[in-house]
Amino acid sequence: MADWLSVGNGWRNLYLLSTALQALALGLFFAKHKLWVRRNGLGAFLAGAATTPLWQYLWMLLLAFVWPQAPKLVYIGAPPALAGLYLLWLPLRHRKDVKPLWAKGAQFVRRVLRLDKPALVSLCFALAMAVLLAPICVRTATSAYPAQADSGEYMALGLRYCEDRDLGALLEKDDTVGHFRGHSHFPSMELYMAYGLMHTSGTYGYPYDKPMFTGLGLMFPFLLMAFAALLLQASGGRRRWVLLGLLLFNLIPNFVFSLSTAPRDTWRCLALLVAAVALWGLTPDGKLLKYLGKLLFVTLLCFTAMSAHVVGFV
Repeated sequence: MADWLSVGNGWRNLYLLSTALQALALGLFFAKHKLWVRRNGLGAFLAGAATTPLWQYLWMLLLAFVWPQAPKLVYIGAPPALAGLYLLWLPLRHRKDVKPLWAKGAQFVRRVLRLDKPALVSLCFALAMAVLLAPICVRTATSAYPAQADSGEYMALGLRYCEDRDLGALLEKDDTVGHFRGHSHFPSMELYMAYGLMHTSGTYGYPYDKPMFTGLGLMFPFLLMAFAALLLQASGGRRRWVLLGLLLFNLIPNFVFSLSTAPRDTWRCLALLVAAVALWGLTPDGKLLKYLGKLLFVTLLCFTAMSAHVVGFV
């Protein structure tokens, strides 16, 4: 007979499995099509995987507009289902092109190891940042630490959306019921937290809020992926851009300090790094359809970054 704690852990594990599946599919999709980081397959994979939380937020936003009363299975089931179908389709689509497995694996290892020195330094920076942020990631994902200060209100707003599915209520942060402080802003992080809260049996509150806490903690690994992808994108044979890693690395103490009262800063930093990777080297050239596609992409990217409350993005 499962106890209450194992039930909460079960929903958290479901959330982890779903998010990992989506991150893997997005990473492979970006790597296959050489999106954003064209010169480095590893960088493209990391860039794609790092966008996972933002796609989850956009999925919640889409449903909030077109089908707010959708069953929970639609909210939490469609993204991993699509990711799983893509992962199944990928080997079937290329089954005729697949070489013997051993040779293919060896070729992949050689491509990964064939990194220039600036790229290796960039990965070392990312590894060092991972070591520094790992304790915070674990603490955020496994305890009630983020339930204080602003994050408690983000959680309450996310909970309110899960219960009434009213997107407009998320924009109201100064009411007589929730006593939410601050000014209204686009509810990006609240919808992301609501996505985690949807992974429950219908009862909210501890331990059923574990997926939401896990979602907050997962922003750190995604932040590291975006950081590594940006350095691989920027350095690519250009030693001077390694200094970008040193600059961002030195901002870690400020970042850690700000998290004590503003966990939204992780969300902001993730959106900003992802936008930097996506916009690096992007030009408006090409034929009309290609140009319009880039215009649509930039519009969606800027909307996502701005709705993450990156007020200085423009």
